[in-house]
Amino acid sequence: MAKRFTDTNKWNDPWFSSLKEGLKLTWMFLCDNCNHAGIWDVNKRLLEFHLWPGAMEGLPQLLGGRVVVLSPERWFLPKFIKFQYGELKSNNSTHKSVIAILKRNGINWRELDLAAEDVDLDALAAGAVPALARGNRAPTSRGNG
Repeated sequence: MAKRFTDTNKWNDPWFSSLKEGLKLTWMFLCDNCNHAGIWDVNKRLLEFHLWPGAMEGLPQLLGGRVVVLSPERWFLPKFIKFQYGELKSNNSTHKSVIAILKRNGINWRELDLAAEDVDLDALAAGAVPALARGNRAPTSRGNG
């Protein structure tokens, strides 16, 4: 079972406190169920089992750009890495694993720190930020994992 940092001040955060009913729990579900690189393998059945039927309806838009849809099967939480690890370092063994996952998903990890702090997340979600530009990805036959 993975252990994660959580921000006890999230309840005072204007974005979090402005979420409509149920979305706070949904956001916490995504943060708890993404991999250690902030990528969630979309599992509608699991999310709606734990939350409520229809919980996936329009979810990325409802979360105001905090979720970037990489593909119908994978969503990315851009601020997850900055919060969990700070700046990624290529010589840190934990970070190496995160960097490898980001690369496999076409995310330029070297620009991610900039994206997490200085870029409007709506622009990030719209694909306007270089940190999410698709690289040369090798095809994979690994399904959901």
